[in-house]
Amino acid sequence: MQYMKSYYVIEASLRYYGRLPAATEVIGGHVFGTLGSERADATRWKEAPHERLANLQTYDTRAARLVLTTKPVSGVGDPKAIEAFVRKHGVLLGRVNENTGHFDEDAVRFARAQDSLRRAWSGEGAAIKEFEEQVEDALEAHLSVRAGGIEIATENLWSFICVLFLRDHVARKTKVCQNPDCSNPYFLQQRRGQKYCSHKCAVLMNVRRFRERQANANLDRKRRTKR
Repeated sequence: MQYMKSYYVIEASLRYYGRLPAATEVIGGHVFGTLGSERADATRWKEAPHERLANLQTYDTRAARLVLTTKPVSGVGDPKAIEAFVRKHGVLLGRVNENTGHFDEDAVRFARAQDSLRRAWSGEGAAIKEFEEQVEDALEAHLSVRAGGIEIATENLWSFICVLFLRDHVARKTKVCQNPDCSNPYFLQQRRGQKYCSHKCAVLMNVRRFRERQANANLDRKRRTKR
């Protein structure tokens, strides 16, 4: 007797179509704005949104403070980094008035989500588990059956980012650049054994190690000469 399979292999695609802001304004620790009719177009992004979010310079770890201010902060980068992210990708975790389209992206909440992503990207088990639970409990998506499989579409940017991160984490692609001075250390591995986010970082570290070897060799020669 032949029985039916208990499962079927179905291909699925994930699409994000959140609305983009028509106008934004930074006031204190918030990005306020109004959503327009334009939808996000992932084909126009130069990098994946979870990679962009992880590397976004929103927090000055030396001064332990958010940099979303009305004035530049030396050595930190663009003080309106969150606003730029929202304008390009959409609202991450902000409150949205569905009737008027007005939204409020809180910088503190945004930074906490970013910190969670960075910890998970670095391999912290508790942070990875948080992402898994969020996807199970709060994935806001619409499913539709297509000829090629199932399409999962969502307007929720955070849900989209959670799924993308977990996909790449399972595939062992989420890596941290081994250049300790890298300004964008979180990257998606393109080839097995890749330790640096870019050729530039790889060259810098090779030069640094070469100079360290030279310095150690010179120090050894001086010590031998003094004996």
